[in-house]
Amino acid sequence: MTFLADRRAVVRAARSTVGGARLVVPRRSLADRGLLVGHLVLITVLCFLTLMGPRLLVNGADAGLRGAAEDAGPSADLIARLPDPLAGAERYRASGAANRLKASATRMAEALPADLRALTDAPRAEFTGQSPVAIDGRQTIVTYAWWSSLDQTPVRWVHGGPPAASPEPSDELDPDMDVEALAANGFEAEPPPGRIEVAVSRANADLLGLTVGQEIAVVRNTTQKTTLVVAGVYEADDPTDPAWGTVDGLLEARTTRGAAGTQVLGVMLSDESLPDAALYLMPVAQTLEVRFPLAVDRLRSTDSAEIETTLRRTIVNSSELQTRWGVPTVNSALTEILPGFRVQLQGAQAQAFVMFFGVVLVGALALILTARLVLERRRAVLIAERARGASVASIALRLGLESAPMALAGLAFGALATLPFALGAAWTWTPALLVSATASLATPLGGAWIAARAWGGRHVPANRSDRERLAARRRARRLVVELALIVLAGGAVAAVRGRGLLQTQSAGPDLLLSATPGLMAGAATVVALRVLPPVLRLAGRLATRGRGLVAVVASARAARATGGGLPLLALAVSIAMMVFAGSIATTIDHGQVRASAQQVGAEVRVDGAIPEGVASQLLAEPGVSAAATGVRTFERSLNRGSGVKVTLLVADAAQLDTILRAHDDRYQGELDLMAAGGSGAPKALVSPGLVDVVERAGASVLQGKHFVQLDVVGVTGLAEPDEHLVVVDLAQIEAASGEPAEPDTLWVDGPGARAAVTAVGLDTNPRVTVTSRAEWLAETRDAPLGSRLVDLLLASAVVLAAFASLTMALTVVASAPERGRTLSALRTLGLDGRLARRITLGELLPVSVAAVLIGVGLGLTVPPVLHGALGLSEVTGELRAGPVSVAPASIVLAVGATAVALAVSIAVEAAVRRRDRLGDVLRVGER
Repeated sequence: MTFLADRRAVVRAARSTVGGARLVVPRRSLADRGLLVGHLVLITVLCFLTLMGPRLLVNGADAGLRGAAEDAGPSADLIARLPDPLAGAERYRASGAANRLKASATRMAEALPADLRALTDAPRAEFTGQSPVAIDGRQTIVTYAWWSSLDQTPVRWVHGGPPAASPEPSDELDPDMDVEALAANGFEAEPPPGRIEVAVSRANADLLGLTVGQEIAVVRNTTQKTTLVVAGVYEADDPTDPAWGTVDGLLEARTTRGAAGTQVLGVMLSDESLPDAALYLMPVAQTLEVRFPLAVDRLRSTDSAEIETTLRRTIVNSSELQTRWGVPTVNSALTEILPGFRVQLQGAQAQAFVMFFGVVLVGALALILTARLVLERRRAVLIAERARGASVASIALRLGLESAPMALAGLAFGALATLPFALGAAWTWTPALLVSATASLATPLGGAWIAARAWGGRHVPANRSDRERLAARRRARRLVVELALIVLAGGAVAAVRGRGLLQTQSAGPDLLLSATPGLMAGAATVVALRVLPPVLRLAGRLATRGRGLVAVVASARAARATGGGLPLLALAVSIAMMVFAGSIATTIDHGQVRASAQQVGAEVRVDGAIPEGVASQLLAEPGVSAAATGVRTFERSLNRGSGVKVTLLVADAAQLDTILRAHDDRYQGELDLMAAGGSGAPKALVSPGLVDVVERAGASVLQGKHFVQLDVVGVTGLAEPDEHLVVVDLAQIEAASGEPAEPDTLWVDGPGARAAVTAVGLDTNPRVTVTSRAEWLAETRDAPLGSRLVDLLLASAVVLAAFASLTMALTVVASAPERGRTLSALRTLGLDGRLARRITLGELLPVSVAAVLIGVGLGLTVPPVLHGALGLSEVTGELRAGPVSVAPASIVLAVGATAVALAVSIAVEAAVRRRDRLGDVLRVGER
C-alpha cells in the first residue's frame, strides 16, 4: 500500500507539473509573438555568427598554410634520398633501372605512415646529376633529370625524338694508338669515350644553338671521357607541371648569381638513357630520390602538429622505407614551415579567440536581457499562477517548452544561413550550442526565480533586528561574490602577464586567459555598481536644492535603471570589445608597416651579385636619398681561436646612416662614430653582448684570407635578440685587408627608389632579386591568415556596435512600463513632453555614461595588458614587438552607437506615450 501511495503521489506531482502546458504555452506565445519573433531573430544571428567565426578563421589558417607550402615549391615535398648510385660500386650498366626504381617508389609509398600518405600524391622516383661542359667557349653546368612519371608528362617533339640507350663502348683499343710508348712514359691507354643521349627544350636549343645530333664534351664529374649527344628537341605541353622543376633550366636555361654568371642548362633523360648517365657520371655528381609530391589542397591547419610529429618521426627513423639501394635519408621543408606557421597561427587564434569570446558573451547577455523583457511582461501572470498553487517546476517547465523549441529553431536557421558560404573548414558547434543553451534556459530559470521570490513559503521576521541580520547576511554574500569576481579577474590578468595566451602548455589558447577582458569588465561593473548609488544620492540631494523637477525625478529613478547591473555589464563589455578590436586591428596595420621597414631595411633591397658602380648610378637618379652596399656574413669568428661567432655586417656606413635614420627606431646615430679619427685600423661597432670580449681580447675578423684588427669605437643596438653583431665600414675594411668585400646586398632609399632600380636595369638582371618595401607590405596584408584576422576584428567591431545599440534599446524598453506610470502621473500635474524626454534621458544617462567610461577604459587598458601574450609580432612579421596603437574611430563608433541608440529609443518611447489619454490615467490611477 505504501508503494501504491507513493506511486500515486508521483503521478499526481507529474500531472500537476505538466498539466495545462499544452494549452498555456501556445496561447502565451501567440500573445507575445512580436517579442518572441525578435528573440528568435537574435538567437539566429548569434548562432550564425558563432558558427561562421571559427570556420572563417580556420579557413584563413588553411589558406595561409597552403600558401606557405606553395611558396616553398618542390622543397615542401617529402623527399627520400637513396644512398647508393644506380651503377653500384662495380660501375656496371644498370639496364632496367627505370622499372626497378618505379617498383621501389611504389613499395616506399605503401610503407609511408598513413597520415603522410594521405597528404601526398603518387610517388615519383627521380635521378638528377650535374657536370660542367663548354658550349661555344662558355662554361655551362648541365643538370640531368629523369623521373618515373615521364610518360605522364607529355611533350611535343619538335626535332628528333626521345633519347635512346647508347651502345656500350668496345674494350678494343684504337689500332693507331702506340700503347707501348704510352706505357714507357708512365701513361695508360684511355678507354673509349662514354656516350649519353639527352633531350633539350626548344627554348634552350634556340638560345644555345643546339641541334639534333650535336655532341658536347663533358669537362669533368665523369668516370671517363664522356660526350653528350642531343637526341631530340621538345616543347612541354604543360610548362606549369611541377615535374619541370625537378632540376634548374629544363625549360629555359638560367644564369647563376655571382661575378662569373655561370650558365645552367637542364637536359632530360629517358628510361633508356638513364643507365648511361648513372654509369658515366661520378657517384658524387648524381642523386637518386623518391619524391612524394605534397597535395597542398589537403593540408589542414588543425592537423599541423600531428603532421609535424609524424614527419619528424619518419625523418629520424626511415628504416621502414628501406629499398634495395639502402635506407633513405628523408627530408622536407615542411619541418621548417609548420613550426613557424603554427606560432603565427597561435598568435592569430589568441587574438581572434579573445574577440570571439567577447562577442559570445555580449550575445549571451543580450539574450538574457531579452528573456528578462519577456518575463517582466509576464511578471503579474507568473505571480498569480504561483499564488493559485502552481509549483515553481511547472512554471519553469511551461516557459522551457516555449524557449527550447525556439532556441533549436534559431540554431537550425543559423546553420542554414551559413550554407551559402563555401567554407571547407570543419564545423565548430560548441559556441553555437552554448548560445542555444543560454536561450533555452534564460527564460525558465528567470521565471522560476520570479515565482520563488513571489511566494517562497518563508516568513519574514517581525523583529526588526532579525530582519536587519538577514539583510546583513545577504549583503555579506553579495560582497563575497563581488570580491571573488575581482580576485578572479586579477588572477587572470596576472596569468596573462605570466603565461600568456600564446603558451605551449596546452593545445590552443587558454579559456581562462581568453576570458580576461570579460572578467575585467565584470569586476569593473561590480565596482561601478558600488560607486553609482552614492553618486546618484549626492546628485539627488543637490537636485532638491534647485527649482527644477527634472533633476529630482531623474536622479530618483536613475538607481533603478541599472536593473541589477546586467544592462551595465552588457553595454560595458560590448564597448570594451569594440575598442579592443579597433586597437588590435590598428596595431596590426601599424605593425605591418614597421615590419616592412625591418624586413626590407629600406624602400628597396637588392640581393645577389651587385654590379660594380650601381650605387653611384642610383644616387644620380631623381628621388633617391641614399644607396648603401654591403654584405652580411653569419657565423664569422671573432678573434682567432676564440670560439665566439658573430654576424659581420660590412656596409657603406655613411649611406647606411641615412637609411637607418629613416626606417629603424633602434638606431641612435652610432655610425657617426666610425667616421671619427683614431688609429688606422677599421672602425667598428659591436652589440652590447660583445663588450666584455672586446675589452678583454680586442676585436679582429677574418676578411678574405687574413684576420683584420678592428678599432671598436662604440656599441650598436641594431642586433637582433641573442645575436652578436659587428658593424664595419666597407671602404675601411677593404683598404685594411687589400681585398674586395664583394657586396651581396644593396639598400636604396627615397621616394624614387623603386623607379631608380628599374631605370638602372636591376629589375631585369637575372643575378639579383629586387624586394620593394611597398610590395612586401602589400603581400603581407594580403596574406590569408592576417587579412582574415583583420576582417574578423573589424566585422566584430560592427557586430558589437549593433549589440551595444540593442542593449541600450532593451534597457530603455525594460524600464519603460514603470517609467510610464510615473510620467503619466506627472503629466496629470502639468508635465509636458519635453520635460518627460529630459527625465527619461536623465534616468538613463548615468548607466550609459558609466558603461561608456568602463568600456572605453577597459578597451584601452586590455591591449597593453595582453600585448606581450597575443603574439602580435608573429602576425605582423615584426622582428621586435612594437607598441599598441589606439584607434580613435573605434571609440567614436562605441560612443556614437550608444548615443544614437539612446536618442532613438527615447524618441520612440515619447512618440508612443504621446498617444496616452490623460482621462484614462485620471480614472484608473496609473497606466
